[in-house]
Amino acid sequence: MSLSETRELLQILVEINTILTGITVKTTDLKNKTPMISKNLGSFRQLERVALRYLALAQRFGLPDDVDKAASAVARLIVLLNMAQMSMNMLMKGTAVGWAMGIASFGMTALSAGNMMEGY
Repeated sequence: MSLSETRELLQILVEINTILTGITVKTTDLKNKTPMISKNLGSFRQLERVALRYLALAQRFGLPDDVDKAASAVARLIVLLNMAQMSMNMLMKGTAVGWAMGIASFGMTALSAGNMMEGY
């Protein structure tokens, strides 16, 4: 092995080390942010429940038809987004069963979205 080849290999190893250091820093940052992500996800779920409850209450107050239809559409949209999120969670499992369930869930989500858009 010549001196130029050795230098080239050393340069490649230095670049690999730099890349791995960057990956380590980003992985550590992601691990540190995981509790915040979990907290935000819990807050989002609570917000979703509260929104659905307010929409259900609003529909019971005997609102005009236009407002009732809009509230119903928003409630269906929230449920549709929740279905899409569950489908993504299945796909992220990375197993064959997870993929099958995720694809089937996306199909059902697409059918539900199609039914939701029928009146428009």
